[in-house]
Amino acid sequence: AFPKKDHFLRSPRGTLSWLKAEWQGVVRRSGRRELLPGCCLEVHPVAELSYASYCCGGGEPECAAELLRFGRRCRPGMVFLDVGAHFGVFSLVALRLGGGGARAVAIEPSRQAIRVLRKQAALNGMLGQLEVVMAACSDRSGWISLVAEGPAAGHYLTPQRNRPASETQAVRAVTIDGLLAERGLRPTHLKIDVEGQEAAVLRGAESCLRGHRPLVFLELHNAFLRAAGEHPEAIVQFLEAMGYRLVEGESPGCFARDLARLVFEPREGA
Repeated sequence: AFPKKDHFLRSPRGTLSWLKAEWQGVVRRSGRRELLPGCCLEVHPVAELSYASYCCGGGEPECAAELLRFGRRCRPGMVFLDVGAHFGVFSLVALRLGGGGARAVAIEPSRQAIRVLRKQAALNGMLGQLEVVMAACSDRSGWISLVAEGPAAGHYLTPQRNRPASETQAVRAVTIDGLLAERGLRPTHLKIDVEGQEAAVLRGAESCLRGHRPLVFLELHNAFLRAAGEHPEAIVQFLEAMGYRLVEGESPGCFARDLARLVFEPREGA
């Protein structure tokens, strides 16, 4: 699928890089990447840069450390909910480490990202364990306004308060609680990477957090949240009120950075 004209105008270099990678995917075979010790995946050329950033020993340090923390907590037969899945790095690692009995549901609003995610799952023989939902997560079902960014609109962001409505797009939204109720799933692991939509996603997951008690891996996009009028501190307080404790990620120092990668576990007896 060729990127839309407005995506090219906003990010010409990124879009051209995307098209080059798409072409390489036609003429060049996928490569093999060791993301974690003993955890290797086939990677399509379009996803190469994204997956490479998480590789142990050679990726971006914060991304690699985040994936390592996640991998250490993966378990056989895990049920993984990947909110803001993008190209599916965490979903595929969960399925590789979780074995044949594991299952992942990847939720992602970008059609371009989903195309790559499905290619990745097919390359690694995981289509039977992975469900892909093309939607954003929020605190209500229906439609929400987001801003398409990145190469070929591979990312969606929460609009800043002064962002013109003409620059936003209507995106289908679901709640985590609604999605789980429809499928009868009990997730053991929940990852959230939604670039400013964290508060709404968690409000729509209250029954999940109270009833299923999954581990929570949260990317807290402080800069995006503040630009949208949200308070990152309130998000951590919400999880604490749900009976969770922060086990990875410095607090209160986590609020000083543009992006903090946090891990929460249910408190015993909560």
